[in-house]
Amino acid sequence: MPGRKARTVWIAKQRSDGSLRIRYPGELAGMSGGFFVVRTAWAGLVWKTPFVTMRPGDPCLEYYREGAPAVYLRLMGRGGDLRGWYVDFTEGVRQASGEWAYRDLVLDAFVRPGGQVLLLDVDEFVQWVQGEAAPAEVRQVVAGLSDLTRRLSGALPPFAKRGSTSLRAGNARRSPP
Repeated sequence: MPGRKARTVWIAKQRSDGSLRIRYPGELAGMSGGFFVVRTAWAGLVWKTPFVTMRPGDPCLEYYREGAPAVYLRLMGRGGDLRGWYVDFTEGVRQASGEWAYRDLVLDAFVRPGGQVLLLDVDEFVQWVQGEAAPAEVRQVVAGLSDLTRRLSGALPPFAKRGSTSLRAGNARRSPP
């Protein structure tokens, strides 16, 4: 709307040990399918993998729901083309005083535009589970994986506009080393 000032919100991502990994601003873009949608720019360093490269300033739409076991980041190129989705499995998203905060529970996923799911940081996750992870934290990761699977299979938000892509048996794979 012309003349309407965008609402700035802050994103605070914590490591599994609770320490702050990164904090950055975004613009509250609205609601979609029960999620708060935050428009941001890639705030990290260059992230280059065999399946996607993100550079500082590349546009993202981040989807948050209070208490949710996952945060969904729609990664886009400078022209708005979908590069894929980054999924953080979390202890539970908390919102207070204009800030969305969550504790990353080590395992992450990348969803390619065609729907293929790649699990990231699997070795680190296994070490964490065998070491310091509490059973409740592991259950939260399982809940996040279940939420991702259900949303992809049913083309539910935030994947609703992706068409008929679904998660089929054998479609989840570990990322290449």
